[in-house]
Amino acid sequence: MRVGLSLLFALFGIGCEAPMPTPSKATDTSKALPTERPVARPVVTREGILGRFEISTERCTKPNQFEDAAASITASVVSIAAGRMEAGLFEPLSIGSGIILTESGFILASYHTVGEFEEIRVRQTNGRLLKAEWNGEDRASDLVLLKAPVENFASLQFATPTALRPGQWVAAIGSPLGVPSALTAGIVSSSDYLNPSKDEDELLNYVHSNVILHPGNSGGPLFDACGRVLAMNQSMLAAGISFSVHIDQAIAIAERLYADGEFERGYLGVSVKRVVSTGEMMIDVVAEKSPAAAAGLKPGQIITHFNSINIRDERHLRWLIALSEPGENAEVSVKQAEILLKKTVAIESDESRVR
Repeated sequence: MRVGLSLLFALFGIGCEAPMPTPSKATDTSKALPTERPVARPVVTREGILGRFEISTERCTKPNQFEDAAASITASVVSIAAGRMEAGLFEPLSIGSGIILTESGFILASYHTVGEFEEIRVRQTNGRLLKAEWNGEDRASDLVLLKAPVENFASLQFATPTALRPGQWVAAIGSPLGVPSALTAGIVSSSDYLNPSKDEDELLNYVHSNVILHPGNSGGPLFDACGRVLAMNQSMLAAGISFSVHIDQAIAIAERLYADGEFERGYLGVSVKRVVSTGEMMIDVVAEKSPAAAAGLKPGQIITHFNSINIRDERHLRWLIALSEPGENAEVSVKQAEILLKKTVAIESDESRVR
């Protein structure tokens, strides 16, 4: 959002532009967390080029009190301002929030808050103002990966939102209207929602809640009472109708942005539909001259697994295909006349289609 608030001028230093700090050596973070985070098990470990992320699949059963949870997360959330240099001074024109993912300073944020601007500043909760560098973007998912020389890194705990239940309380933290570390809370309506503001080929899953998000909240975390980040806040359709993208998907895209600067989606060339009587996913159409056609996939076959992962629904399959890197081989398990077949498919790239 474009803003003209005097608060932004104070927060992000217009009129008093100082040299940006240079990256410092790793600092002692033993005092970074004011409270102890409860460890939830079981977890899914994601080992990627950005590092090791443990994502709990267990539902939080703590009472709906967020004091400790907020205290443990606040230091990992930054205020973001994007704008331009005017007469040697930084002029903020758009605001947002971001999540510090790594000690090396990689920050996950929303593309729509920074995408139009060349100059980006982030402010940590300790007041430190930093110049952020662009590391990669994916406009379709509204995600961007930034990098800044952060200090006092506090590692986060993560959890998959699929364990959330309707009516469960969650909270958001960010910089609405430029006010840092502001908290709002609400209840979940759905943990696996398709954002109605996106197109029909939307890949991502969203938490739908009534947490109030103001301009500036985008990019901040949605978390539970256990202090675990569940999702990244992205948009509010109307008052009380907010959408936050699942954090495991956001991290997966961030890793691709780190490696390639973009998220080039894989392409298979099938559309599927659910069989009402069994709930299985049946191939409806196989595109001509597609990787699926070359591998011998045919309409009427039931897709059971993609790279040994059980297929939940059409959107889940689209996500797994998109996450496959073009040029690599994928194994697709299909069932035909009760016979299980395994097909090796050479994934291609097609940015105009995501299936």
